Formats: sequence, structure tokens, C-alpha cells
Amino acid sequence: MSVPAMTWAFKIPPHEMPDRPKGALVALADHANDHSGEDWTCFPGFDRLLLFTSQKERTLERSLQWLSDEGWITRDQRRNADGELTVRHYTLHRDAETRSRLRAERASAKADPEGCAREIDQASPPATLAGGEMASPPAKNPPHHPPKQGSPPANLAGGYIEEPPREPELTPTERAGEGARDPFGAFIGAYPLDGLDSTSLPAARTAFEAAAAEAGDPWLIVQAAEDWARDRERKPKTYAAPSANVWFERRSWEPRVRRMAAKVEPPAAAIPAFIGPPEAFAAVAGLLGEDGARSWLATAAWAEAGRVLTVGGPAFDRLRTVGAAQALAGLNITLQRRAA
Repeated sequence: MSVPAMTWAFKIPPHEMPDRPKGALVALADHANDHSGEDWTCFPGFDRLLLFTSQKERTLERSLQWLSDEGWITRDQRRNADGELTVRHYTLHRDAETRSRLRAERASAKADPEGCAREIDQASPPATLAGGEMASPPAKNPPHHPPKQGSPPANLAGGYIEEPPREPELTPTERAGEGARDPFGAFIGAYPLDGLDSTSLPAARTAFEAAAAEAGDPWLIVQAAEDWARDRERKPKTYAAPSANVWFERRSWEPRVRRMAAKVEPPAAAIPAFIGPPEAFAAVAGLLGEDGARSWLATAAWAEAGRVLTVGGPAFDRLRTVGAAQALAGLNITLQRRAA
């Protein structure tokens, strides 16, 4: 996440941006990366933005389209070597002159749909048109139209490509803060959006670090925040979530961390050692792996006199299916089903 990007997004006055596009911009800013004064960039999945904004799919698409038309963001998406749509990249434009130029260019593109103007950089190779986003979709296929389900050529014939196929939804711990590199970013991703504001984030970071030091693991705090947010989702929302720093002051994380620490995984049941010859175990392990061999041969009986290996019905069927009977026969060992 980028605190400067979120501060910038929060401070945009209401007369410059409607509420819903501003919510989408704040969600993008929460995933942004800093680049030493350059425009911020991020690449959250569409499902992630739905979660952060609490908007419907079409509403969110209209919010993003408004931000694009007004020059606040640029969306850039391309296809990989297999022709599949890749992750969409967003660029947040902090410079007013840049926004003014982009707004004029995109208004001109809408006035001339035959020009096939794209909202991504005109210097991009023409091949990216298949995966890029048209700045000016034709009237017969407006931005709020449901995504087409045809093959890529059919979509290109329509002149506009909707949102990419949805990425598998991951937990906030996996997605926020660019994965596991930033525990505080993961915490912000897990915490309810209505309890976040740019002025309290520095205090929240300090409180997070103190709580993490007390708990002994910052990811316990992240999991506690996820657990707390899930509990809140199950109850009617009669009030906004407290600010993140207030959440720490109330030590709301503490009882959940204690519960997690109290959970002790039961010890795994010991698997009896195989009592037959080592070459028999090696033959089965070559087909099922050592763990599989231990599991399926755990209750086997070995008769040295006739070199007979007797197993239960399920184990017999499994071993015969993978070819263990033939492998054992090559060792002069007979695989036999145990009588019921």
C-alpha cells in the first residue's frame, strides 16, 4: 500500500469527483506502489476491488470508466503468448496537467470511434490491441454491458473487451501488501474499509508493530483482523468500524490471538512399520511413494513360507490398480486379499 497515494485520494474534494468513483480510486490507492514522484501503479484483481468498494459489478465498472475518462487513471491490459488476458495494470495520475491532457485525448477518441483510440499509451505495440482496452466502446456495446462470452476474435469484432476473467479470490493475507512482504499492508487489506482513513494510518502502523512484538508474530495480528472482520460481516452493521488505531487501543486483537495460540493440532496417528521384506516395500514405494506405501501396507501380513503378502480389500484393490501385484510377482511375492 502507499500512504501518500491514499492521502492524495482521500483529499480530492467532492466537487471534483463523485462518491463512487472516489471509493474506487481509494481502493486502487490502497494497492499502489510508490515510484519516487512518478505516477502510482497497482494491479488488484476485479474481485478484490469489489470487496474493497462494496459496489456492484456494473457500478464498479462505471466508476472505473469515469476515472479513466476524466484522466485520473489509465488501465492497461495485454495478452500473453498463449493469447490469454493477463492481469490489468492501473496507473494513478497525480499531475493535474497529465489528467487534463488525457481527458482531452479520451474525449476526442469518443468523438471519433472509427479511430480505434485506446486509453493505453499510443506507443504500445499494435499487437496489444487484442488485450488492451478501447477508450471508446461503440454504442451497441457500452461499458455496462455484460462481458461477451465468445472467442477473442468475436470480442474484437465488437470493438470492446470487458473485464478479464476473474482471478481466484485469495485471502487478504495472500493478496494485500503484495503478498507476504508487508504484514501491515496485509492487515490494512483485511481491515474494513470504512474504518480506514489516511490520518490514522501512521498511528495504526505504530500500534500494529507494538502488537506484533507482543504477540511474537505479525501474521497473528493479520489473522486476528481477518477473524474480527468476518465476525463483523455476520452481524448487522449499525455503526462504522472503528479506526484501525482505535482497534489496537481497545486490544481487539488480543482475545483472538489467545484463541489461536490455544489451538493445538492433535498428533498424527503413528503408522505401523511394514513387517515384510524391504524389496516389497521398495516396489510399492516406487509406484505410490514412501508415504503411500506406508499407508497401504500398514496392516499387511507377511508369510515367509510361501512369500505371500496379505492385505485388506481396499488396499488389495488399490495396489492391483497401480500395478503393484505385477511388480511383486517379479520378486516372487504373491499379493493376496485378506478374507473378510
